[in-house]
Amino acid sequence: MIYIKNNNNYINEILSRFTLCDIDNWAVFNDNNQLEFEDKPLIDRFIEKIEINSSINTICKVMVRGNLKNYNNRKISNPHVMFLTKKLCDSSGNVKYGFYLKPPVYEYASLNHYHTKSIREYCKKIKKGDVYYNVTLSRNTINNYYFHFFKYNIKTKEKIAIFNKEFNLTIK
Repeated sequence: MIYIKNNNNYINEILSRFTLCDIDNWAVFNDNNQLEFEDKPLIDRFIEKIEINSSINTICKVMVRGNLKNYNNRKISNPHVMFLTKKLCDSSGNVKYGFYLKPPVYEYASLNHYHTKSIREYCKKIKKGDVYYNVTLSRNTINNYYFHFFKYNIKTKEKIAIFNKEFNLTIK
């Protein structure tokens, strides 16, 4: 979710000056110790970001202004990597060179990622499958998902119990 502070025309203003805008202020949020889904906006449910200087917050996505003449969009292999042929700016509108700018700046906008959400939502996401890879839910991949979740979230007995029950496991 792109979160824009105080200016609804922010993206249009940036892209009117630049061909490409690198939203380098990637913000990943932890589970805020929530166990279950709650019917509220994500921005209200999850307020604690993972440590700003964490490597996961150095990732960026690129926005490209549409209807560009003589612009070959096939040079965009994915939203994280581009062959730069046009001017690139950061989310503050400053010209930049290269993608990974530390520390992220959250003054104007952020690209919010609610990566794990609550433990119950995370389990549901795992069961649904991965959109990029055809991953079989073997014991090994479930273990990997488990360790990934607790890499970014506080480990509690309640969360472990929910995870184990969802996958019929006894991980400690």
